[in-house]
Amino acid sequence: ERAMESPITGVAVVEAGPRSGALHTAAAALDLGREVRTTPARPWDLHAAGSLALLRDGAAPLLEADDGWRGLPAGMLAAVGRGQAAAMPTPPPPWDRLLAGGARAADDLATAAAMSVPAVLGALELGVLDGWAVRHADGRYGPAAASALAAGRAS
Repeated sequence: ERAMESPITGVAVVEAGPRSGALHTAAAALDLGREVRTTPARPWDLHAAGSLALLRDGAAPLLEADDGWRGLPAGMLAAVGRGQAAAMPTPPPPWDRLLAGGARAADDLATAAAMSVPAVLGALELGVLDGWAVRHADGRYGPAAASALAAGRAS
């Protein structure tokens, strides 16, 4: 049997003591090649010693609720931070075909995929987290690669 790949792309540590379970989770995430972010904390607070140690050891700071996580696959932020080009993931079937024409409404995609709207929304939101889909301000979904290309042309 093949093990399923985890949909978790990173770990956010909000507060960790010097010997906390959060540090064990962060270490496990790093062992799996996942990104670890942590919030800067009060240096005099023992409950924040683990978070500060993560920052000292190279964890990216987490300053906002969605600080770069939304729509970026695991490792993409680290690659961009190092000045490397990160490969944009492509949508898996059937989303590769359904999103090929550009952004579409969830109910339209549900009809085309013969799925319920909640199932389509769940799949697409996972796509946003995995980096192959993007949610537009008007609620439509499209392929992230096309969105990245359009952003590059606009700059």
